[in-house]
Amino acid sequence: MKRKGLLLALVLLLAPAMLMAQPGPMHGKKMMHGAKMMIGEKIRSILTDEQAKKWDDIRIRYAKERNELKAKLKNARLDLHQILSAQRVPDEKKLYAKLDEIQRLENQLKRNRIAQQIEFRKLITDEQWDKLKEMKKKGMKRMMEHRAHRMHPQMPPQQ
Repeated sequence: MKRKGLLLALVLLLAPAMLMAQPGPMHGKKMMHGAKMMIGEKIRSILTDEQAKKWDDIRIRYAKERNELKAKLKNARLDLHQILSAQRVPDEKKLYAKLDEIQRLENQLKRNRIAQQIEFRKLITDEQWDKLKEMKKKGMKRMMEHRAHRMHPQMPPQQ
């Protein structure tokens, strides 16, 4: 009886600590989301109001298409898993057909991203394009400095 009481007390004491140690649902995603928002704000800063409206429409249209493609791809991968695990020797015709489908969907996703980039580039002027390239160059420099500082914290970041 004492043993059960001691075990229960131990569990009750350790349970909150164990729960606190678990990563939350946004673990690792918050910073990436923030970085994407910063990039979006920087891009918007060089666009006119009319361009920003068109860019929002383009982004949303392509994002919706990507969401549909990602859902189809996820289902195709589940189907592939089912084909592979259904029997010891899977039906090769079904297997290769599903692999072709997955490859086709992956290619459509890549084309979607590239098409969005091309539409964006058609939307902006040469001057805006030059500003974006300069912003990207500065951002890469800052990122490399930050990475170097993380690897060698005793060295101060360069100005």
